[in-house]
Amino acid sequence: MANKVLGIEISQNLTRVVEMDFKTKNPKIYNMFSFATPPDMLNDGGVEVNSIFGAMLQSKLKELHISTKKVIFVLNSTRIANREIELPNVKDSRIKDLLVANASDYFPVDLTQYELVHEILGRVEMGDEKKVRLSVLAVPKDLIQAYEMLAKSCGFTLAGLDYTGNAIKQLMIKEIPGEIKATLKVDEAITILTIMEGEEVRLQRILNYGIGEAVEIIQDSGLFGEYLSFSEAMDVARRKTLLNMKFEESAEELQFPEGVDPLEYEKLRNLKTNVTYSLQTMIGSIARVIDYYQSRNPEKPVEKIFLVGMGADFSGLSKLMTNELNYKVVALQTYGGITLHKGINLDNVVVPEFFTCVGSLIAPLPIVVTDKKLLLKKKKEAEGEGEASDSLASTYVIFGLLVVVAAVLAGVSTVGLLKADSENRALKQKVAQYEYVEQIYNEYNEIQNKSKWLEQLTKTTSTHNNDLVAFITEFEKKIPSQARVLAFVAEKDSVSFTIKVDKKAAVADIIDKLRSFESIKVGELSTITEDRDDGGKIEVNFSIGATYVDRAEESTEGGDGAQGATDANQGATESDNNQ
Repeated sequence: MANKVLGIEISQNLTRVVEMDFKTKNPKIYNMFSFATPPDMLNDGGVEVNSIFGAMLQSKLKELHISTKKVIFVLNSTRIANREIELPNVKDSRIKDLLVANASDYFPVDLTQYELVHEILGRVEMGDEKKVRLSVLAVPKDLIQAYEMLAKSCGFTLAGLDYTGNAIKQLMIKEIPGEIKATLKVDEAITILTIMEGEEVRLQRILNYGIGEAVEIIQDSGLFGEYLSFSEAMDVARRKTLLNMKFEESAEELQFPEGVDPLEYEKLRNLKTNVTYSLQTMIGSIARVIDYYQSRNPEKPVEKIFLVGMGADFSGLSKLMTNELNYKVVALQTYGGITLHKGINLDNVVVPEFFTCVGSLIAPLPIVVTDKKLLLKKKKEAEGEGEASDSLASTYVIFGLLVVVAAVLAGVSTVGLLKADSENRALKQKVAQYEYVEQIYNEYNEIQNKSKWLEQLTKTTSTHNNDLVAFITEFEKKIPSQARVLAFVAEKDSVSFTIKVDKKAAVADIIDKLRSFESIKVGELSTITEDRDDGGKIEVNFSIGATYVDRAEESTEGGDGAQGATDANQGATESDNNQ
């Protein structure tokens, strides 16, 4: 009997389930279905035990007569750290020890809270030295435990966990042709770009953009019915092309039957434009990542990109991406190397949406689960093997003790050497890492010295006459236009000028205004002279001097200025009376 397992991927809006043969060369898919994920089920890739989720899942399993109880969940969380590293070319059995000894160099976190999982990417030669390339994941243990609890609450046996990046890789190896292969998995909230060379991942990036916003715009439009669910709005996006083929284009003319309300026609055009522009950030981010890859690998160009996930069935999206990315983007609609059971109704399921569910059941990562039933089963199996060999038990115990002692002695020296080597490399990395700080510090000191020199130079060359422009501006603003300046002299610390007005009363007004200036301090007023022109018109001339003052002095001398202006006004009035 085939070893069937359920592959489950829980996303923000939809949960996808696949029943398939597990770890077989030519697997077969027996069932595929999806249902709405209950609210607050996900928290950054982690899950909560939810009775509604369990009830909905069990209802679908019963409806499709699925009795499989083994499950693998697909993990997709920003809390999972992923690194590609190189280690000395050692045997596979020693990789784990080397990885643990140097783990703090790659993951600066409390590693007691994480499970380390590695995959060998290949062995490379770097000069005379050989290295082994690894992909290493640090998976939070509380994330693992959350899925264990969810599996238990649903009545499942947790057969394992897989990371979405690995699930994509495994199915790309099996389904995507070419030496350089690329896929875009577009879902509600994230997009994953993966580029492989042969069976090795060259680039994998998770972008926090998806088609969720576009689907919500369709939901909120009200053009296809009120209170649409996310799934119903996605069905509309599958059946109708509700986006333009380029960003710079205006909404294309849509073909409608005669008699359509012009207002509804305009609403549909606006919807098409809004849906298109909701995808602009996502596609722009994809373009930047592809350009980054191609700039570093010009000899290995990407010729075609396969679109999978929800986006593969979003009508018009592959064509929009083709036009904007300048790469041929093709929606992957079915699988070539995996058989679909004839009982699967393809009218009710969208095959590309289950890409990671299927990939997780091909060759999942060895993420350690702590399910007590599994541990107990392994323990019983070990005990059974021990009972079958009682006759050699004593010999094995003695031999085992000797091996353990030898291993401990060798291990202590090896671990000590590895730890010292790790600390040495860590210190060298820190020295190299902070070399730039010294350069910044030296530049800072140099700038400080230059700043002090400029400040001193400014003080040495600065004069009060630098405020001349401010004084002239203030003069033009406050002095009446009837006053004519006959002469003006500007010196280092002072100014003097002669003004002509038509009567002595105007002299007091001008002096009053001059005393309100912020830029000068008015000095003594010279003798006022009065003349008459040939037509008998009176002309009054007077000269006055002033010195520049600091802003701080202005507020302390305002009262004296007001009093001086009053005295001048009184003097001018008495002079008029005498005349």
